[in-house]
Amino acid sequence: MNRTISTHFDHFTVKYLVASGFMGLANGSFDAVFNFFLATKGLSKAEVGTIYSISMVGMSIAVILQGMASRRFGLRLVHRVAALQFALALFVIPFCGTVLTTGLVLSVVSGGFVGMLSTGAAIFGNRVAPDARVRLFSAFFVSYLGCAMVGSLAAAGFANISLWSAQGTYIAVLLAAGVLALIMCFFRETSIGMNPMELPQRHNAVQGSARPDWFPLSMLFAASFMMGGSILLVFRFSNLIFTDVYQMSVSDTAVVLGVEKLFALAGALVAPGLKQRVSHRLLIGTLTVFAVASLLLQAALPTLGLFLLGYFLRITLNYTTMPILDAVSISAFTKGQSIVSTSTRQLAFYAGGAVAAIAYGALLQAGDAASAVALAAVMAALGGALLLLVREHLPVAGDAPAEESPTASART
Repeated sequence: MNRTISTHFDHFTVKYLVASGFMGLANGSFDAVFNFFLATKGLSKAEVGTIYSISMVGMSIAVILQGMASRRFGLRLVHRVAALQFALALFVIPFCGTVLTTGLVLSVVSGGFVGMLSTGAAIFGNRVAPDARVRLFSAFFVSYLGCAMVGSLAAAGFANISLWSAQGTYIAVLLAAGVLALIMCFFRETSIGMNPMELPQRHNAVQGSARPDWFPLSMLFAASFMMGGSILLVFRFSNLIFTDVYQMSVSDTAVVLGVEKLFALAGALVAPGLKQRVSHRLLIGTLTVFAVASLLLQAALPTLGLFLLGYFLRITLNYTTMPILDAVSISAFTKGQSIVSTSTRQLAFYAGGAVAAIAYGALLQAGDAASAVALAAVMAALGGALLLLVREHLPVAGDAPAEESPTASART
């Protein structure tokens, strides 16, 4: 079927990307200080690992519940609830007093985050042609990561000049993240709440065949599980390695977490071009090989310069892979299965993180950072190998209607 693809995103998609930017500001500032905030409360690395494991389990449960709610109430309502859940819980988490309550509230924050990702991907991913999805998801990562970098650097700057106590400074940053998340909610509402004829409604939010293709779905689950477990080391524990192994200060570590977003942006920007020029299997295989190599370099615990080289390479490769993984989670299935496949991908990604968090926390508590990084390398290798088994769906004549977006004239 012929498609007309405009060279620009429509204004609803632009608002979605702006909302993603504010989500990045909130997350970037939150991530820059959260582990250090936990340290001021006297928590061990094993207890931090337990908090993240509780959070990841909560995220996995949230994905299941959000998938069920999307079928019953529609994607837009779930998207709204997830955004508010994310924002409001950020105001609560600085005042949690135990490992359990911190983990549970963090799971509410994280569940809202993953809900915005999965429903946003399903809503806007189905509005564009299949060959434009990687570009859309890359634009999302550019918006999100660029603003996350600003958030991390702003948090680092504030921590460096603040005259308050360390804990008071971190609480202020966490509350500021909540304010930024509320602004995000406004833009999310304007991106989906004023366009009822163009976005999926309750009666057609999940249309087409409801029966999943079990083999690719199971391979997608296994691949996402391993990839989520691998990257969690970077997402949640890298600052602990910097401070414990390389004795970096809190402000210097926050700067590294900000600078890493430049490499993440580079990875997201090159993903569409690579997807167009390199075959699916060759691209995933190559990215996996380099990701494993970067982790093995870090596992040797070399000089700080070499460790950062491997670290930044791992970040770049992750964000080159993520838009492709998101696109595959839609394009490997018929449109009626998109909410199932995207939810499965999110569920597995965070379930893998839940399992890995316990292992990483225990290894770092024992002072064995090298084994933690080596475990991440093994999981990255398995994840890439399993993703090679997920073949993209190539539509035939009978599939064309199912591949159409609700707004065929509003392509990117």
